Amino acid sequence: MQKSISTDNQNEQDAQQQSQPTVQAKAQQGQQTELVNTMFGPKPPIQTKAGRKGPIQAKQKPLQRNKGATSQASQIAQAMGQQYNTDTSQLQFTHNSSFPGTVGADATIQGKNIHFAPGKDTEANIKHEVAHDIINTQRGTPPAAEKMVNGQAINVSDEAKADAMMTAPLQMKASEAESTMLTTPASSTSSNNAPIQRVTQERDASAILERLKAIYTDLEITEDVLWADLERYAANEGQDLSMMDLGDAIEFMVPFLSTHLVTPELRGRAATTLTTTAHLRSLGFSAQDITRIQQNPREMAAYSEQIYLHEHSPVNVNRRRRNAHVQQTITPFQGEERDHLLQRIMAQAALSKQEFDQKLGDLHHQVRQSEIEFAPLKGWARAWEKTEEKYEHNPGKVLDALRGSIIFSNVGHLIHARKHIIPSIFRVVRSKGTIGQSGPENASGYQDMKVNVMLDNGHIAELQLHLHSMVEAKQQAGGHGLYRFIRAGDEEKAYQPEDPGKAIRKLTPVLATLESKNIPRARKTNYIDFIRNLMDRVTAGDAIQLEGRDLDTIKAISRLVYQNAAKEIDKELQQKPNVNRMVQGYNNV
Repeated sequence: MQKSISTDNQNEQDAQQQSQPTVQAKAQQGQQTELVNTMFGPKPPIQTKAGRKGPIQAKQKPLQRNKGATSQASQIAQAMGQQYNTDTSQLQFTHNSSFPGTVGADATIQGKNIHFAPGKDTEANIKHEVAHDIINTQRGTPPAAEKMVNGQAINVSDEAKADAMMTAPLQMKASEAESTMLTTPASSTSSNNAPIQRVTQERDASAILERLKAIYTDLEITEDVLWADLERYAANEGQDLSMMDLGDAIEFMVPFLSTHLVTPELRGRAATTLTTTAHLRSLGFSAQDITRIQQNPREMAAYSEQIYLHEHSPVNVNRRRRNAHVQQTITPFQGEERDHLLQRIMAQAALSKQEFDQKLGDLHHQVRQSEIEFAPLKGWARAWEKTEEKYEHNPGKVLDALRGSIIFSNVGHLIHARKHIIPSIFRVVRSKGTIGQSGPENASGYQDMKVNVMLDNGHIAELQLHLHSMVEAKQQAGGHGLYRFIRAGDEEKAYQPEDPGKAIRKLTPVLATLESKNIPRARKTNYIDFIRNLMDRVTAGDAIQLEGRDLDTIKAISRLVYQNAAKEIDKELQQKPNVNRMVQGYNNV
């Protein structure tokens, strides 16, 4: 049987879906604050038109509203919506807000809510944030959470496109233009009656480069090279530069910037944008994914780097290292920031996915009574979070960016596959597991085995080996509902489900499971009251951080949820001492 989403990773995917809406922002002009690295290269937590921003704070001060400014913002939103044939009527504008200031921004958009710092509800800022909404709506999906900062999901994409839309003149009816008296900051000489600025002469490269460098501050390219690239790529794509305004030219050029954003060590050698795009198509990347990557030239640069390195550099096999020291085979560049290294690891994982999924399918065909579950790549936010908080700022320890699962009917079949079949398909680097561990040393009580395997390009992925009885308890007895609270507690963080109803539905089976357990009545009552109280707090929208006795209690409840499955495993191990010995060996190899 084959499924599309890994059971073992469903909790993480739910957590990603339940995160707060991703924030996009427009920076304070001229601000220079500490650089924060992100998935798309050295960037601030929120990508901006010009400048950098500090970390987001989850809480805000009381907000004030300005009806007059809201009217202007609504008029601009309406005009842009008509211009780009997109509904912008649901946008909500908050003026004199303290929130943008907490992220060092003039304005932010989160979902359909746009906030302006005091005195910053200018036409340019309004157009920039409305442009983000139009981009998100036309794409059909919310912006990706590319980094977590102080509990807020941050997006750094789409800035070039939003900037181009901001600088484009508003195309409005005469009556609308007269009533709103809007001006367009496409250039210092622009006005309502000014013609669209054409890129007809080489001198226009200076204005284009200035705006691109405001977004990609580490872009190393001269005006001559930029103009030559524009002419060459326009010719290749059948585009006429004389019919482009500056905004069009900026948007057109963005996908081709990756050539100039690769690490200096590989500049001139890494695959070009066109070659990289062709390679991604050959690996089965969807058109939507390729378009997204093209609009993020630093991500495209990471793919270009990894394609080149795979073809020209030997794989650094580290399978003989001690278990705790196993890490990705990618060698850091001299002076490479850890966010860029993680970016390359994530690109390497994506480039390896076709091979991994094919081998997982081959494994399924050779294992009796098994199910496989393909999984999406680990989200950037979670990978960065683990890098910073669990792996001591070492991206190389992220070994589960690429993962998949296979579910076995019993321990014997799992061990047979681990010993005889998996090594014939994958290059095994290490194994670790909790099978046979049903005591307090296994905090949640869930038992499985994880096998790290090395793929052809050197990337280390995670093959998750599950037992059907455990998966069933997770899905039907309530284990699924407890996991996210336990993980947050272990990481000393609060957890606030974005969808309380969904969280309640996952917790409800725990009550029935506890009622069925043969445990002292006082303890049963205490556990049931604990879960009901937890459900009440979820319903109230609380951010819940469990610690101390409460964390111990929810872990004890989780072990009860998996108790029957654990007994079944213990019974099999007692009956099969040879299997038991191999389990203990594979639990930490």
